[in-house]
Amino acid sequence: MTAEWPGPRARSAVASRGLQLAVCEWGDVASASLVLVGAHGYLDCAEFFAPLAAALLRRRPDVALAAMSFAGHGRSSWADTYGWYDHTADLLAFTRAVSARAARATTIGMVGHSFGAVQVLQALQLEPGLAELVVNLDAVSEPPALNDGGLAGALAWLAARGGDARPLPGYDDLEAVAARRARSNPRLPAGLLRWLAPHLAREAGGRYWWRLDPALVGWVRPWQITGAPAADPLALTAALPHPVLTVTGAAADHPQIRGSYPGDGPIDSLPRGRHYRLPDAGHYVHLERPDAVAAAILDHAQQVSAGRAA
Repeated sequence: MTAEWPGPRARSAVASRGLQLAVCEWGDVASASLVLVGAHGYLDCAEFFAPLAAALLRRRPDVALAAMSFAGHGRSSWADTYGWYDHTADLLAFTRAVSARAARATTIGMVGHSFGAVQVLQALQLEPGLAELVVNLDAVSEPPALNDGGLAGALAWLAARGGDARPLPGYDDLEAVAARRARSNPRLPAGLLRWLAPHLAREAGGRYWWRLDPALVGWVRPWQITGAPAADPLALTAALPHPVLTVTGAAADHPQIRGSYPGDGPIDSLPRGRHYRLPDAGHYVHLERPDAVAAAILDHAQQVSAGRAA
């Protein structure tokens, strides 16, 4: 633990669909006047919100951030299958549980990054009353497609392997885990990746293995499973009645983690939306520029509160 990236104040779990989903909390949910529910990106975990939570609490001690690791990620249970709406159901259950513990006059906001941001938008399509403000961290394009025939090709690949998903590699130490993650996230600080490594991997048999369920990696992605919506985050944003803050990083990043950036125009023209553009950040805006993102979120929360009062 470092002062810059503090461990959570509390760890717990929420039950959903027979699974136990790991929860990290920074700040006091029961007494905070602003409670933010965090939804991490694909293949990440709840601890990825530590830098943003620290930056928020430095500015407002009455803020709390509670983040859940999606099924198959971090310390959460592995599921039998991973469908798009399964993740949405889990996020809804988690948000309801957090809201039930918050003080009566608390403002509830939902903050999602990448895959998690699209899940936030999807969840609020189903239950718009769950939150009063929304923050989308760099989810502005449809996710990149698989190059092997989509779901049909993925299932054929899996069948040829006798139903076994691709095994994930092991590593000699956590330094090697951090180095591997750096290949996918070259813009993130090495120190932060080393801090995240024990949350991304666990030790067994003298080696370190990803905490991820192998079924999530390499053969199919959750947005390509039958029944998934057309996960266009801008269309989902436009359909919401909420004021949505969209934070984007304008710097170049690893091409496989973001998709095709649509440009600032479509984001700026969203109804009821606000766009905060960071020219010196990539896809992980909340990890590269946590102080700037925290300031934008708190300003957005203040404007939402002022709008309600008016």
